[in-house]
Amino acid sequence: MRVMSNGSTLAVIDGETRSVQLVEMEQPAPHVAEVDAVRSRRLWLCVIRQAIHDFVSTKGSDRVEKRKLHSEAKRWLFGEDDLTLSNSYASLCLELGIPTSLGRQLALAMDPKKVWRVEMLGRRKRGRV
Repeated sequence: MRVMSNGSTLAVIDGETRSVQLVEMEQPAPHVAEVDAVRSRRLWLCVIRQAIHDFVSTKGSDRVEKRKLHSEAKRWLFGEDDLTLSNSYASLCLELGIPTSLGRQLALAMDPKKVWRVEMLGRRKRGRV
């Protein structure tokens, strides 16, 4: 038996009888969608925070792996603003409603010795959603 879904319809396929049963899936309650949106926003903010952390904390490192990480974070944060890629920095900022310059300015101004401040941005106690 296999189960396949296209988001709104669930297909249950029985391999022995080769029958297919289509089942309409219920739409999630509105509050579930809101909770998912909040969680998604938090996740993408964490991705941006991690990129800033990686850019700042590896700046000027002598270690090859840290230089590579710095280069990747720099390319993602400061590279071309490609809005055709859903996971590009510019696309995420647009989706989150924040200016691209905000994270870039923070990354450039941050002292590697004080990078813990970036780490603390996401560690405040908050209730579960």
